[in-house]
Amino acid sequence: MFKIIGTSNDFDSCENCGRENLKRVVVLGVLDADGTSISEMRVGTQCAATLTGKTSLSSVKTLASRRNAATWRTRWGSWFISGNLHEFTAE
Repeated sequence: MFKIIGTSNDFDSCENCGRENLKRVVVLGVLDADGTSISEMRVGTQCAATLTGKTSLSSVKTLASRRNAATWRTRWGSWFISGNLHEFTAE
């Protein structure tokens, strides 16, 4: 079983089918029988749709984008809320 974790810009090839120079790579969590993520796999959107049982590429892309946004908010949201946003404003 697989679970979509997000997307990655660090890779441009699919670990499932071997395609290279991909525009978008989806990071999948490989799940054991209990649903616990035991490893990660980087695949293209077509393979991600097939492996996760999604019926359309757009649903894979949307879910991957939402997971990335949630991860970003978790990691950086409190930093911006704490008043550090001024460091990025032009003077």
